[in-house]
Amino acid sequence: MLHSAYASVWSLRLTSSVEAADEQTILQIRDSSKAEAQEFFGRSIGYFLADFCYVVLQLARGHVPHLAFGRLAHHTVQSAACFPAILGGSRQTSSSCTYLSIAYMAEISNLFLRTNNLLKRLGAEKHPFWISNFRALLVTFFLGRIVNFPLCTALIWRHRANLPTNIFRLQFGFAGAGLALNLGWFAKLTKIYLKVVRKKGAPMELL
Repeated sequence: MLHSAYASVWSLRLTSSVEAADEQTILQIRDSSKAEAQEFFGRSIGYFLADFCYVVLQLARGHVPHLAFGRLAHHTVQSAACFPAILGGSRQTSSSCTYLSIAYMAEISNLFLRTNNLLKRLGAEKHPFWISNFRALLVTFFLGRIVNFPLCTALIWRHRANLPTNIFRLQFGFAGAGLALNLGWFAKLTKIYLKVVRKKGAPMELL
């Protein structure tokens, strides 16, 4: 929850520093904001690494944390996506900071996702606030992921001249896989929401 809140604030702040550029790249983060963006991505990777180590240690002890293998896969992919914004040439890091800053707006939906699960565990899933929060989750998930990710994928393509071939392929591939995964998650969330409002069953544990 804390990481999602932190990332949401910084993604909005950094996205506001993205400005129109030449016809080839379309958008570019301001040079004055680049160092802050790189620091943010580094801290985010630090969180992923910490949680990665926690999950691995728990598995080694014979315990299986919630969504253990999904978390390991997510942290690996997300860290690999962020490193090109920190390590590499100036053109590569500037381009990576640009589209990653916008892509991180997906974290906004995680605030409502975590709140939903927290309310369920507290036994408040039948409270009207639960439904309102779920609706906010669907809206932010749709805007922050289903709409936003194709835009970020297009930006990766636009910035391809600034990226080494292997970095471009990696980032472009991750973007496509992420969009497909989020489409599946959105369909699942919509199904859960419709099931709840139609009173056909109790709310299910979210992602």
